[in-house]
Amino acid sequence: YIRLLVFTMEVAIALMPRDVQQFVLLLDA
Repeated sequence: YIRLLVFTMEVAIALMPRDVQQFVLLLDA
């Protein structure tokens, strides 16, 4: 289940614009 959640998040991040991606990386760090 956790694996599916992580996969979904990765796909969502991949579809995001580049600036949003940077923001998510900042939150993740």
